Amino acid sequence: MLLFIIWLIHNCRRLKKNGYKSLVLKIAHSLLMLILLFGGVYGQEHLSEYDILHNGEVKGTLVLCQKTDTGRVHIKIKTEVKTRFLFEIEVKSVEEAIFENGNLIYSALYRQVNGEEKINQQLRLLGGSYRLISKENIIALPEFPIHFCILSLYCNEPVNIRRVYSDSYHQYVEIKRVDQNKYQVTLPNGNSNYYYYKDGVCIRVEVDQFYNLVFRLKR
Repeated sequence: MLLFIIWLIHNCRRLKKNGYKSLVLKIAHSLLMLILLFGGVYGQEHLSEYDILHNGEVKGTLVLCQKTDTGRVHIKIKTEVKTRFLFEIEVKSVEEAIFENGNLIYSALYRQVNGEEKINQQLRLLGGSYRLISKENIIALPEFPIHFCILSLYCNEPVNIRRVYSDSYHQYVEIKRVDQNKYQVTLPNGNSNYYYYKDGVCIRVEVDQFYNLVFRLKR
């Protein structure tokens, strides 16, 4: 549509009658305004990028994309990190979550370690219940509905939220406020991750595992 409008404006110069030329320009400008108006209202996209630090050095990036469109929210995170723990390791992952009218209807987790696929799974809402789908099997999950998941923490400060769904563990995990704009997520293995916010925006994540990583917002 946009290319058509540009073509229309460009070729209206060839019209000999000023009346026709003026009419064509008005139509083109009106169409352009409609695209800008409805594109802004019904299709918003927000991108954020985080540095991934290990021992104070930048070792990778995390890119967050959030799209909203008439009651639907699509969150996608791409992560690439290359560092050394006991040995050199390179991890690439893609995580997605789609909410419709506040309910999770789809999520996906793909993770590759040193070029080898480690996780490839999807969570789908089918017939009023969730199905966890992987190469090995399909599992029915009792949790329904899910309103908040780990990816949501990158988009919204979890005010008055006590638990969030984890795709990695296929269950809810506890979250609690431990300081002003700081929240602790306790994982089933006993470790914790910490999320920091400023004006409702996630600016820092501390991953406290057998390895320690920090995700720091760039812009």
